[in-house]
Amino acid sequence: MDWLAITDQDNQDMTHEFIGNLIMQDGFKVRYKNIEEFSSELQEKIKKIFKHNGYDTKLKYLQNYAYCEVTALKAKTKYIDYAIAVGILWGFYRISIMYLL
Repeated sequence: MDWLAITDQDNQDMTHEFIGNLIMQDGFKVRYKNIEEFSSELQEKIKKIFKHNGYDTKLKYLQNYAYCEVTALKAKTKYIDYAIAVGILWGFYRISIMYLL
């Protein structure tokens, strides 16, 4: 998982440490150490990289120890969204057929 190595201009000596897989859920934890500046840009960058790789994230920053723990959970497909879209399309199809015939 080379994509866990995140580079940041404000935190050039930031390193990452894989903590381990989650037991009851599909995901893992990773810790980023030596964070000097925990900015909103860094938070968004972390979330974007994890989202790109299919994970939802929860960030926990401890300023006293200058590290951030990221809990990454595998993103689940929301089938209800697909079902609603198919239902709406089917409804439009049925209405258009009724008016055309």
